[in-house]
Amino acid sequence: MTSMGSSEFVLTIVGALAQEESANTSKRIKFGKKVNAEHGCVPNIVFGYDKTTGDYFNMTINQREAEAVRQIYNWYVGEGYGGAKIASMLNDRGIKTKRGCAWSQNAVCRSRQSPTV
Repeated sequence: MTSMGSSEFVLTIVGALAQEESANTSKRIKFGKKVNAEHGCVPNIVFGYDKTTGDYFNMTINQREAEAVRQIYNWYVGEGYGGAKIASMLNDRGIKTKRGCAWSQNAVCRSRQSPTV
């Protein structure tokens, strides 16, 4: 094997190992989030809900945001709109994310995975 062939082989092996480690990290994070959710621990910022800082078990429905969540659900399930279109419609109506930002396709898709309001 030439020097060039050997280095390409090593790079291929290192790349494969890095890809596998990335996949394993992703699995561990998803598993941890699932376990936390099963124990009632949720992220501190959930659109449609308000929670007390440090209280991982009690949330109250934020009625203003809950209406937006219902609208997102209706647009997605009832009207068949995708994340980009829904983000555009939310932004056109002046509805901001929990952090006060404009909506993006990714933010809409994450909100669809939040608990039902």
